Amino acid sequence: MTSTARTADFSDHTGLARRSNRRGFALASMLAVTGALMLSGCTTADTSSNVMRVERAQGSEENIASLSAVISANPSDPEGYNVRGSAYGRAGEFRRALADFNKAIELNPRFYQAYANRALVERNMGDQSAAQSDYNMALQLNPRYDVAFIGRGNLYRQAGQLDQAFADFNKAIELDTTDPRAYHNRGLIYQARKQHAQAIEDFSTAISLSPSAPEPYNGRRDFLRRHERRR
Repeated sequence: MTSTARTADFSDHTGLARRSNRRGFALASMLAVTGALMLSGCTTADTSSNVMRVERAQGSEENIASLSAVISANPSDPEGYNVRGSAYGRAGEFRRALADFNKAIELNPRFYQAYANRALVERNMGDQSAAQSDYNMALQLNPRYDVAFIGRGNLYRQAGQLDQAFADFNKAIELDTTDPRAYHNRGLIYQARKQHAQAIEDFSTAISLSPSAPEPYNGRRDFLRRHERRR
């Protein structure tokens, strides 16, 4: 999936389930499964219709109201703010999302997932410099966080800094990411460099990881069409 201004790809806060024994966070863990299943920190190859329905429901008023109730019961815990910020991001309510990620980071300055989530919101709001700074911070806190490498790589690619983008996508792939965007976007760079075999291989890998996502198919199809016209 290419990264555009869509409300997508907000990072998974993996600490939530580990804290479900705390008062009030049993509910939050349930919401994390049903309302934040496809936040991008743990992107998987599962793009079935059931999962896509869950993804669309993340930004629903009902889900946000449930998350707000959890936050009211646990106002000093950053996890809830991170989840609700992701839901706001899915709903396109970027200022509210930004406020929640700000609060999560205020409560836990080492919350690297929240930095990556805030970076995506900042990017959607057009603040590329702030987004890069937050991706850098996420990687400083967790140098193995593939989501931040992919997000920062997309910033670089869209700015025409292909060498830096390529390095970030490579790093995510070296970390065994299952996020198809790393392969798809690296394939676009291979394509721009006229490294045809590598581009096709990366598009095909992206398709195998996310068979329902149209972008890798489109990239491979467009590439093959152009290549056939040159023959």
